[in-house]
Amino acid sequence: MQQAQKLVRLNKSREAIAFYEKAARAYPRLTTIAYSEIGFICFRQADFAAAVEAFKKSIEYNRQARLGYNLARVNFELAVALENLERGEEAAEYLKESADLFRKLAAEYPDTPEFQFRLGQVLVKTRDLDAAAEAFEKAVELDPNHLDNHIEFAKVLELQERYDEGLQAVQKAIEYMKSKGLEENLASLRALLEVFEFKKWRESRNADPQNP
Repeated sequence: MQQAQKLVRLNKSREAIAFYEKAARAYPRLTTIAYSEIGFICFRQADFAAAVEAFKKSIEYNRQARLGYNLARVNFELAVALENLERGEEAAEYLKESADLFRKLAAEYPDTPEFQFRLGQVLVKTRDLDAAAEAFEKAVELDPNHLDNHIEFAKVLELQERYDEGLQAVQKAIEYMKSKGLEENLASLRALLEVFEFKKWRESRNADPQNP
């Protein structure tokens, strides 16, 4: 398996896939992991049909062998691949499963920001925006240095038209990044700040057309 991972790092995807398939045949208990990795490779290459096939094999073997692996990411990327193939109804089933599995991971490892972030991503797709905002806010609290945590939290607040809260969140993020010397993150945050300022202005203008 380490050899396959090395091939992936060398951008030798075809050889890596062949190695994972060989590993699964030689050691069946590796099937779930091997086909998960094959799915991730195919997904990155936008070969969504092949990704779907690999992910489904991974999930099915995990079920049949009763391995109990948490395949939250597999279910999520499978759902996204199905969406790209315009199979939205089928994708919805895997999104739901992914959300349930990421909730379990977030509950089991409450101090891991990645699980909160991933849960937020899934919940945005399922349109559970209140819960998504809560997950991204927790990700910000756990890892405030990570720009994407702030960006995705703000985007959910924007989707909910919670412009005051969005302004406050982005302003707070900007002040934090300045205090830590993370100047490279400021451009993206300032762009978001402009979005919220404009939408806040438009909201007040629509509420009072006499106010220029």
